[in-house]
Amino acid sequence: MKFFNIIIFICIITSNVWANNLDIIASPEDFAEHEKLMRIINKYSDLATKTRMNSDFVPGILSVMTYNEMEIAGFQTLEDVLKSMAGINVYIDTVGVRTVSIRGIGGAVATGNVKMMLNNIPLIDSLASLSDVLLDFPIALMDRIEVVRGPGSAIYGEYAYTGVINIITRKEQSMVSIGIGSLASRSSSALLNYESQDQSNRLSLMAHQFKTDGSDAITGPDAYYSQGPEKIAASLAPGSTNETLMGKSALISFEHHDTSFTGHMAHIYRGDYMGYYHYLYNLRDYTPHKLRQHALQLTHKICFNPQLNLIIKGGSQKYKYFLEDYYLYPPGHPDFPNFPDGIELVLESAERKHYANLDVSYHFEDHRLLFSLEYSSIKSLFKSYGTEMYRHVYSVVSQYECQPFENFVFTLGARYDNYEDDNYDDIDNNISPRISGVYHLSPKNIFKFQYQESFRPATTAELTYITDIKPPTINTYEFSYTYKSPYTRSRINLYHSILKNVIDTTVTSPFELFIYFNTKKIRSNGIEMELEHQLFEQLKINTNAAYMYTKNLDTNKSMPLQTHFIGNAGIIYSPIPIVNISTRYRYLGNRTREVGDNRNKLAGYHNLDMSMRIHATKISTKIRLGIDNVLNEDIRVPTPVAFIYYKDRTYSGDFPRKGRTMWFDISYEF
Repeated sequence: MKFFNIIIFICIITSNVWANNLDIIASPEDFAEHEKLMRIINKYSDLATKTRMNSDFVPGILSVMTYNEMEIAGFQTLEDVLKSMAGINVYIDTVGVRTVSIRGIGGAVATGNVKMMLNNIPLIDSLASLSDVLLDFPIALMDRIEVVRGPGSAIYGEYAYTGVINIITRKEQSMVSIGIGSLASRSSSALLNYESQDQSNRLSLMAHQFKTDGSDAITGPDAYYSQGPEKIAASLAPGSTNETLMGKSALISFEHHDTSFTGHMAHIYRGDYMGYYHYLYNLRDYTPHKLRQHALQLTHKICFNPQLNLIIKGGSQKYKYFLEDYYLYPPGHPDFPNFPDGIELVLESAERKHYANLDVSYHFEDHRLLFSLEYSSIKSLFKSYGTEMYRHVYSVVSQYECQPFENFVFTLGARYDNYEDDNYDDIDNNISPRISGVYHLSPKNIFKFQYQESFRPATTAELTYITDIKPPTINTYEFSYTYKSPYTRSRINLYHSILKNVIDTTVTSPFELFIYFNTKKIRSNGIEMELEHQLFEQLKINTNAAYMYTKNLDTNKSMPLQTHFIGNAGIIYSPIPIVNISTRYRYLGNRTREVGDNRNKLAGYHNLDMSMRIHATKISTKIRLGIDNVLNEDIRVPTPVAFIYYKDRTYSGDFPRKGRTMWFDISYEF
C-alpha cells in the first residue's frame, strides 16, 4: 500500500512537468488570464536572505502561501496550512504540547527545532524553544505565510535548526469574522487597518479569541488499567480526554514614516490531555496548563540613498508557563497510598528577553551585501526550583550575493554567535556558514544548490536537569529543480543531512521528571515533490509528496515517532466566480516506535477534508463551511514511552484524535 501511494503521487507530480503544450497562450484573449496567473506564481519574500526577491530565485527551499489561497483551500489556522506542505507534520504529546516536524526531524522530544516568527519578529522562547501559540493563529488575519524547509541559522541563529516559519499579517483591509463548529468550537476575529491620505501613517489593530473541546475521542486502556481490578477504579480509561483549548491574542502595529511599533499578546489555556505519566485523570473543561506571551518591538529605517539602507530594531519579550493542580498521580492512586491527595506537578517558569539588532544592506549593480549585528539578553526563572539562569548572545551576520554571469546568482554567508551563559560552558561560540547558487537555465527551468550548517543551543529548561549537553548541529546539502510556466509550477528537492549531538530525553525514576542527553550521529535523506497546475480557469490542483528517511546511526534505527512518507493533494473547483469548492486529501505513512518499544509500527492513515467558500462581493461578505475528516478515519498519534519510567506502561492503543467535524464561519470586510 505504501509503495502504491508513492507511485501515485510521483505520477501526479511528474506527468505534466515537460508538457509544453500547456505553456502556450492560445490567443490574445488569453493574455489577461496569463498575467493573472503570473502574479500568483511570482511570490516575493525576504525570509530566506533578508533581501527581497522572487521566492523561486532565493537560495534554499522557500514556500509562500497567500491569504486568498489559504481561504479558498478551507484552512482555518496556521497548523492546517503547515500540514498541507511537503514533508511537514505537527506532533502532539501526552500533555497537549505541539511541535512542528520538518523532514522527519522533531516530534520525539518536548523541545522545538523550528523558528517561529510573526511579522519577522521571532516569537520563540529559550525555555523550551517552542511557540505552539502561533499554531492557532487564524488565516483570517494573515496576508501570507512564508516557510523555509531546511536549516536557517546562517540568517536567524538559534532554534532555526530545521526551518523557519513567518506569518505576515494583513495590512490592507478591515474585517470582522465569527465561526462555530463541532466540539463546542467557537471563534471570533477583528481587524482594523487605517492609512492616512499621504501614506505617512498606518495603523493596524487585530484581535482573536477561540475555545474548543478539542476532541471527542475515547482512549483505550491507559498505563495502569491492565494492572488489576483495583487499578481500574482509580483510572478513567477507557474514557474521554480533557482537550479543552482556549486562547486570546491581540496585535497592534503603528507606522509613522520610517518608524514602526509593534505589540503582541497571546494567552493560551489547555486541559491535561492524556496525563504526564499516561494516566487518564481529568476534570472536563478544566485548564491546568497556562501560557502567556507578550512582545514589543520598535523599528526605524534609514535610507541613505537607493543603494544603502539601515534598519535598527529593539524589543522586549516575556513568556510565562505554569501549571495549576496538574497531577502526576491523582488522588487515590493505588501505587501511592501515602499520598491520598495525589502528587501534583508544580511548575512555574518565566522568561524575559531584551534584544537589539542593526541591519545594513548595500547593493550596486549585480552585488548585494548584508551585515548585521545582534544582541540579546535572556533571564529564565524557574520558580518551582528556585533557579535563575542568564544568557547573553552576541551575533554577527554577513552575506554576499552576486551575479557572476548571466542567469546565475551566487550567495555566500555566515553567522557567528558568541554565548555568555551561566550554566552552559559547552557553547562559547558557533559559526553557521552557507553557500548556494541559483541557475536559470531558461525562464521556465531553475536549478538550485545549497550547503548550510545550523545549530540549536540547549534550552534553559534542558539545562535545569543537566548542564553538560552539547549543542546539536546539522550539515545539509540541497539540490532543487523548479519548472515554472503561466499554468504550471513544479519543484523537486533532494537533500542530505548529518545531525550530531541531537538532544534526547528519558526518565530514570518514577519520582523524577526526565533528563536530557546527546545522541551521537543521525543521517537524514529525502526527496520532496510539488506540483501546482491550473487545468483550466475553473479547476486547479495542488499536490506534494515527501519521502524521508532519518536514521540514528548509534542504534541503526529510524527516528522514533516519525513517518517515511507524507502526501497531500488538493483540488479547487470554481463553478462560478463567487463559489469555490475545495477538496483536500492527506496521507501519512506508518509511524516508527522508540527503541525498546516492541509494538508494531503505527499504521498510516488517509484523511479527506472538504470545504466551500461563497464570496458575495457586492456586500463584501464571505461565507465558508467545511467538513474535516469526511470519512471519519480512525486517526491516531503514536504513544511515546520515553517519558515514563516503566516502559511497559503506556496507552497501548496510542492516542486517538478527533473524528468527523464540521465548521462554519462568516466574515465581513470594509
